[in-house]
Amino acid sequence: MKKLTYIFTIVLFVFVTPINLFASTIYLGTYSGNDPASPSADLSALENIVSQFLGYTTDTIDLEFYAKVEFQETETTDGSGGLILSYNMDDGESKSGTWSTEDLINLFSVKAGNMYALYWIEDGARSGVWDTADVADKGISHLSTWKITENNPPAIYSNPEPTTMLLLGFGLLGLAGISRRKK
Repeated sequence: MKKLTYIFTIVLFVFVTPINLFASTIYLGTYSGNDPASPSADLSALENIVSQFLGYTTDTIDLEFYAKVEFQETETTDGSGGLILSYNMDDGESKSGTWSTEDLINLFSVKAGNMYALYWIEDGARSGVWDTADVADKGISHLSTWKITENNPPAIYSNPEPTTMLLLGFGLLGLAGISRRKK
């Protein structure tokens, strides 16, 4: 029984815990027109979208433009941050790839045709994947990134996830079983 408890605890730890280690990318929606992808652009529309998503009712989040990379370029073409893109090419178009930055970013958009898709990164990230599936699966025009300004970070409310509580429960049961066996 002791070996079974150890094996079960290890299996839960190995297969359940990694789910929570990666930043969660959340699709916010697809919008027509151009994304505000320049240092001088008005970010109020983006800030309102993100604020609504986060549940802010009286205040909006403050975003700062980070960087933009145009299609077929691999490094920042606009902005002060360092952004690197890679492409998976298919018939002269790219519909997917990866991105990486020097700093944590919280929001990115994938622009294709006359639409762009917005993605929120829960805890911020320095790298990730992108695709154009949410913008009619057309080839990418550019990828833009934004980060939260230092003076207005969002309030983070930590709620225990069911898998975390399950893992904790099994761990406590295992400890109770081991201490009971020793008596």
